This record gives sequence, structure tokens and C-alpha cells, in this order.
Amino acid sequence: MNNSETLPVKEYFGLGFTGFGMVPHRPDDSLGVGMAWSWLNPSPSGRSNELMFQGYYQAHLYTGTFFQPAVSYIPNPGVNPRFNGAWALTFRFTFLF
Repeated sequence: MNNSETLPVKEYFGLGFTGFGMVPHRPDDSLGVGMAWSWLNPSPSGRSNELMFQGYYQAHLYTGTFFQPAVSYIPNPGVNPRFNGAWALTFRFTFLF
């Protein structure tokens, strides 16, 4: 929560679940699902909130290196009420050092 009138989000609620070692013989992999619900500051778009769902799988490639594809769905994008739901597919490489 914040009391800023310039940030796009004034309140946020999120919930998620993560599982480790759910795939046989892959103890360092993880997968998860989550949701985020944001209440937006007044804007020209007129939309007062935005909901997002996401699922991911993080594969351990080798020591300290991971690859993570994620699928996100936003049924009510806050940018404009004329937009229907939006899908996003992202890929991330993580290198721990």
C-alpha cells in the first residue's frame, strides 16, 4: 500500500505457490503459479483494478544457471478498458555467481 498519487498502483495483493523437485530426477527445478490483484490510482484509462495470473517452470541447467519460461494472463489490462485480456510469454536466464 502507498499513498502516492503518481504511481500507477496504490494497493496490491498477491498469492502464489511454488513446488521444488516436482519432476522426477530434477530436484533443483521448480514450478509455480500465482496471482496478483492491483488497485490502480485514478487514470485516464478509467479502470480501477488489474488482475494477473502467472505460471512458470524453472529448469536448473547446470551449477548456478537456470532457464525459466513463464506464461501470464491479464483479463483486465489497466492500461485501457477497451483492451480485452492479454497474454504474455517470457523467458529468463538466471546466472548465480
